[in-house]
Amino acid sequence: MSNCQNQGLAENGWATFFNEAAMFSESFRKEMSDQLHLKLFEILGVEADSSRAGFFLHVGDSGLEISVREKTAFIKVSLISYDSIGYGCTAFWELQQTDSPEKATSMSELDSQRIAFGWCNDLNAELFKKMLRPLKILNSKKHGVKFRVEYDYSLFPDLQIQIYFSVIPENILLNNLEKLFRDAIPGSYVSGFSFSELKAFGIIDFQGYGFKEGIAALLSSIKLIGDSDLCGNIERIVIR
Repeated sequence: MSNCQNQGLAENGWATFFNEAAMFSESFRKEMSDQLHLKLFEILGVEADSSRAGFFLHVGDSGLEISVREKTAFIKVSLISYDSIGYGCTAFWELQQTDSPEKATSMSELDSQRIAFGWCNDLNAELFKKMLRPLKILNSKKHGVKFRVEYDYSLFPDLQIQIYFSVIPENILLNNLEKLFRDAIPGSYVSGFSFSELKAFGIIDFQGYGFKEGIAALLSSIKLIGDSDLCGNIERIVIR
C-alpha cells in the first residue's frame, strides 16, 4: 500500500508524483521520497519519524520542471504543510557514476549508493520549523484506549492519522483498518492508508460533521481499533 500508481498518480511514502513524474521508475521515486524526507528533517532539526513531522512532498503537480547543470539535476517540487498550503522549492540529485543525471528518472535498481538527493537553498527552513507544533497526549484511561494517542485537532475537519506499528502488519489488516474508519465515521471521506517503515497514514475529511461530533466519532473508531486484531502491534497513533 505504500506504493501505488494509477492514471498519472503514484505515491511513495510521504511523496505523491503527478502526471509525467508518476512515470519515473519505482526505485527513483523511492530514493527521492526516502532521501528528501530524511534530509528535510535533518535541516529542521527533528527526527524524521517524529510525530510532529507530517509534511507532504508533491512532484509534478504543477508541471515538470527539470534543469541540468553539469552533473547535477534540479527539479521544482512543492512541500505541503498541515494547512494544505503548498510551498514551492527546489530539490536536486546527482548520480554517483558517469551517466547523465537526466537518465536517472528511468533507471532501475537505484539506491543511496548510486544516487544522492538533496535540497537547494530556496527551502525556507525557518518557516517550516515554525510549523512544528507540540502534540497533546490523550488520556488513555478516560477514553478507554489501549495505546498512546497524540493529537492536534486544529486542522479539523481534515485530519491526518498516523499509526505506528511494532511489526509490519499484513495487508488484510490495513484494509480492515480503512473499513473500520469508514464504518465508524459514516459520511466522511477516508483516504486509502499508505504504509512506510512501520507506519500507516491516511487522511480523514469529516464532511458535514461538527467539531465535537467528529472528534467523538474519531475517538470511538480508535477505541474500536483497540478491540481489533491490529491492537497488539500498535505502538501509538498520531492525529493532526
